[in-house]
Amino acid sequence: MEGYRPETILLATDGSEDGGLAAAAVDLSKRTGAKLHVAHAWVPVSHLANPSLVPARYHPPREEGARRILDEQLRRVEQIESTVSEAHLVEGRPPTRSSTSPSGSRDPRPSASG
Repeated sequence: MEGYRPETILLATDGSEDGGLAAAAVDLSKRTGAKLHVAHAWVPVSHLANPSLVPARYHPPREEGARRILDEQLRRVEQIESTVSEAHLVEGRPPTRSSTSPSGSRDPRPSASG
């Protein structure tokens, strides 16, 4: 697809320290003029959950922990001297086997929490 230029680039983050992904997204955004969006999807943790089973980055195990992960990624992007067009904090759950397309492949759309 010679000459194709994306309008939007999505950098999805899970809170890992891989700065190479952020640098690649920033570089592509700068080279193409595409808007850069950063997103983190999180799953609410039940207040009955055993705190020792909740990853440390999710303490407190609610939206505040997820917001902290997203904010950390936004800081990494800013350190590379780039701006983010939009940041998205999405509440959801991973797809299940029932979330497959007719061809049997996984549905890439986020599932709504229920």
